[in-house]
Amino acid sequence: MIHILIQLLAVVLLIPAFLIACYHLLLALVTLFSRKGGSRIVPPKYRFAIIIPAHDEAGLIAKTVESCRTSTYPQEMFEIFVVADNCSDNTAENAEAAGATVLNRFDDMAKGKGFALQWAFERLARKAFDAYVILDADCVLDPRALGVFNDHLAKGAEALQASYGASNSDASAISYLLTISNQIESRLFYFPKSKLGLPIFLRGTGMVFKKSLLQRVPWSACSNVEDFEYSIDLIRKGIKVVYLWEILVWTVFPVNKEQLTVQRSRWAGGSLGLGKRMGLRLIFEGIRKRDLALIDGGWSLLVLSRPLILAEMMLATAACAVAAAWAPGYFSKLLLTAAVVVTALQFAYFLVPIFMLGLGPSRLLLLLRAPLVIATLIAISIKAILGTPIASWDRTPRNL
Repeated sequence: MIHILIQLLAVVLLIPAFLIACYHLLLALVTLFSRKGGSRIVPPKYRFAIIIPAHDEAGLIAKTVESCRTSTYPQEMFEIFVVADNCSDNTAENAEAAGATVLNRFDDMAKGKGFALQWAFERLARKAFDAYVILDADCVLDPRALGVFNDHLAKGAEALQASYGASNSDASAISYLLTISNQIESRLFYFPKSKLGLPIFLRGTGMVFKKSLLQRVPWSACSNVEDFEYSIDLIRKGIKVVYLWEILVWTVFPVNKEQLTVQRSRWAGGSLGLGKRMGLRLIFEGIRKRDLALIDGGWSLLVLSRPLILAEMMLATAACAVAAAWAPGYFSKLLLTAAVVVTALQFAYFLVPIFMLGLGPSRLLLLLRAPLVIATLIAISIKAILGTPIASWDRTPRNL
């Protein structure tokens, strides 16, 4: 009886690991055989409002504003707005000195990026802008970005999500591993999903919305994962987010354990909490409505966390190994063989971006320290999935 229970447990753990590996394999193959192409040259048509929500970012905001001002897009066709949200430092003064228009916001009851964006959209709705670009306060915008955004909006897109990369990828083992994870998300997940016409989740920074879209689908996402919440609203409305594979936005990734823990706990607490609440619900809603976008959106919410994917895969492999040892036989050997194949496929998927980024001696040394970082990320994710969603917003500590 015990051996049957062990085999059953192995099967239960192996099925999701197998489905995830197949899904990743499909996306990787789409990336491999897809032509990335390029944007056509379209005359400047859209007037952009670049909105940068900032809470106590006096040390970084000037650099972000200055990167926007170096845009090759006509200067009269965009304006930079910094939402100084409940700031207690010189964020507003530094942003204004750098050339931004500052919108000061003070609200002790409604704190956070989602509320700041909702407030800004309401105030800018009466101004003559055609689209809004959303950036975090620690980002650097590519000078070509607004031109590329203009091109895709002219093709009919209503929502865009720029790819982004780390400006400090080799600063530590933590920032390097997060760069690899970001490469997986950018090139092996969202890029192929976009090619297949599957839904794309917004990523917080580098988001672009037509003004007319926000009038039809008002922004009401004010949680810690406001980008994912609005993505679900768009999926339900049948509105596709176009993913731009070009690296258009650079940001600073965490370099030490304190920064990693604060940032990833906030992300995991919000996104995994949303996944628990909405993942299966969207899948069942999609099945009922025969809507592939809803099904894939719900599935994507369930497989958001790569640390949890690794943990589940290791548990599945361990269970199959125990089954093979406890109850030797054809079925147990089949389970173990399947687990080895799934593990090989998943690790291959995770290893591809390492070679895409290039692997030299210094990066090899950083990679050797990756297991400790992965263990930390797994612990953060498990704590988040077992706990309650985080309602507060904790600012990531900065190294200035």
